[in-house]
Amino acid sequence: MICTRCDQPIRDDEPYETVPHYGASGAGATLHVHVRACDPVPQQTYPSRYRGGV
Repeated sequence: MICTRCDQPIRDDEPYETVPHYGASGAGATLHVHVRACDPVPQQTYPSRYRGGV
């Protein structure tokens, strides 16, 4: 399994939580996260480069 928060594998001896994620317009998903606090994966929230109109 892969932790949804940090994108690292969850080993067999590590505790984890199962979190349901409900979809508004479709089926939901089951997410797995470490019980211990882990560092979240950085997310890009803006375009990497401006591409102006022609």
